[in-house]
Amino acid sequence: MTHSIQEVARLTGVTSRTLRHYDDIGLVRPSATGAGGIRYYDADALVRLQRVLLLRDLGLGLPAIAEVLAGETRDVQALHAHREWLRQERQRLARQIASVEATIEALEGVRNRWQRTCSTASTTRSTRTRSSSAGARTRTRSPTPGGAA
Repeated sequence: MTHSIQEVARLTGVTSRTLRHYDDIGLVRPSATGAGGIRYYDADALVRLQRVLLLRDLGLGLPAIAEVLAGETRDVQALHAHREWLRQERQRLARQIASVEATIEALEGVRNRWQRTCSTASTTRSTRTRSSSAGARTRTRSPTPGGAA
């Protein structure tokens, strides 16, 4: 039994565009092409597609998958190589995380110092303002003109 590209896309969750790409690069070839260029996939093609999707989910790139499917590389070899790449990627990400954390700490330190500075300046201004307005009120209560106290 064969399935059209639309049926395979619906069944697998892979877009028809992806299936056409897999065909273009030789990963999963349709077993037949019908009128109007519609691609059809048989059971063997679906098994191959399932294998591609599994290797893709494991994180292998399409060139590595092509090597595995061509028999140039065993699945285990490809997975060992991919594991090594993942470990290197983990180290790179750890360095990036440390850098971002250091930046956050530095920025938070600057912001905290700025807030303390603004808070101190605000307190000083409000104290001066209260003193000034208190003095202004005192002056308005000064002796009346004519010298009467």
